[in-house]
Amino acid sequence: MKKKLLFLIAFLFVSISCIYADIEVEREVGPLKKGDFIYDSSYKVRFYDKEDYYIGTIKIKSIGDIKYTYEVPLFAMELDPSLEGDVQFIQMLVTDFAFKNDEIITIKAGGIHVFEFNINTYEVKCTSDKSRIFKYDVKTRKGICNPKGRDAKVKQLFESDLKEIIEKDTRLKYTRTQPEKKKLVKVEDVIAVAETALFSIYGEANIKKQMPYKISRYKNKWYIHGSLPEGWLGGVFEIVIDAETSQIESYIHGE
Repeated sequence: MKKKLLFLIAFLFVSISCIYADIEVEREVGPLKKGDFIYDSSYKVRFYDKEDYYIGTIKIKSIGDIKYTYEVPLFAMELDPSLEGDVQFIQMLVTDFAFKNDEIITIKAGGIHVFEFNINTYEVKCTSDKSRIFKYDVKTRKGICNPKGRDAKVKQLFESDLKEIIEKDTRLKYTRTQPEKKKLVKVEDVIAVAETALFSIYGEANIKKQMPYKISRYKNKWYIHGSLPEGWLGGVFEIVIDAETSQIESYIHGE
């Protein structure tokens, strides 16, 4: 418990509104704009299975007619709670962030680890290391690759906070007519399914005022919820959709 407290204190140099919040970091790289989208780097803290991590992500923000945000995990760094958190955190900050070509963004973290992100498929590759799992090395004072790390674990860590949300029993099950069955890969298709259902229940104007939509994914579930302008009070919608079948599993709207 004492070690955990010391670890949390070490993170006071950043702004964290809750356990799973973004970490705001001053930097000179990014964001990038292409078409109706803005791409930026972001960071999140995860406390998972008695281990501490921070996750580097790509944040995608739509600035077109349908406004939403969606994040894709780049890497995960396991932190040593016995060491100062800020020292470890800084070793994996993004130092370069630029378009390689029309569809690939190249990201360099810690000055040595290179990742490529495909803006069309959301695929992430680490081109400089054997995995996307890292640990802080005391001798070199750098984040080093764990060659035995599995890229799948990065996604698992990133999605861990969604499990409880999606599996809540208090949600109102969707009993209305379901959309045509199809696999939902693109975010825009997910939004189309969600809006069709939500417009008919709560009204188009009410749902659209909750843009930008916040979109996440846990395994084969898409989770979308609304947002309200800063300072506004009230609830927002939440909806869970099966990615394999496009069937709506549950929805709710806060007061």
